[in-house]
Amino acid sequence: MFRLILLLLLSTSLFANEGFGHLTYVAGKGRGYTDGYQAGGVSIFNPGDCGSLRFLELQMMRISPGRLAGNCGIGWRRTLHTAEDMLGLNFFYDYRRDGGVDFQQIGLGMEYFNPIFDLRMNSYLPIVRNRGIEEVTIIEYEGEESEVTTRYDAPYWGLDVEFSSILKVGGIHSILVGVGPYFYDTTCSCYAADALLGGMFRLKAQVSATFTAEVLMTYDRVFHFAPQGIFTWRKSFGGKGPPCCLSNIRVFRNPVIVISGNHALYD
Repeated sequence: MFRLILLLLLSTSLFANEGFGHLTYVAGKGRGYTDGYQAGGVSIFNPGDCGSLRFLELQMMRISPGRLAGNCGIGWRRTLHTAEDMLGLNFFYDYRRDGGVDFQQIGLGMEYFNPIFDLRMNSYLPIVRNRGIEEVTIIEYEGEESEVTTRYDAPYWGLDVEFSSILKVGGIHSILVGVGPYFYDTTCSCYAADALLGGMFRLKAQVSATFTAEVLMTYDRVFHFAPQGIFTWRKSFGGKGPPCCLSNIRVFRNPVIVISGNHALYD
């Protein structure tokens, strides 16, 4: 968590005092966690010349008692032919504390927006390999034979892609519909059976200038069907007048490091 705060302090010098803060409540389980979570964060942006934008995102999450997560990301967006035709790149550092064990990963992402459809691609790369949790079960058998089972929480590496389109309802109101696949696997080949391929569907409504309601549904063979309700309130700060259109869109990615409990068996 210290690294997350330090990265924020080092990065803020690159950005102007403009942006928005957000509060998010997520109801329902998702990829890598069995309950919803509460999150608070801030996005800071600095519009540049020729339709470019640099931005910083910071988010802290409480998954459950004793289980915290957070991420900090920097990114760049630039208009191409029109104000609605944009290309973006981003880099994130993610942190998760679960069961007394720290997990870290980096994320690399690409975004493309145009009036017809949006494309988002994200990768998730663990910094630390398998971390053992000190829970050892010794099972003794007749004949002085025994087996020791140690539980591990293994971080997944992963990829996801989303294609989406926005339907303008009128004024500030709009509805986004997105769909795409995702793939995850552990970093150790001995747990290759945990590899999973899944799909996601997203429906997001811009209810007002400050409030969005979202439904996200995912399915795979490990975490099964996971519907979520996501409610976000945000408030702009700094700057003069409405923010740049490039800054109205938060990066869509899985913000929580995906881990899987595994068991290694020794004779």
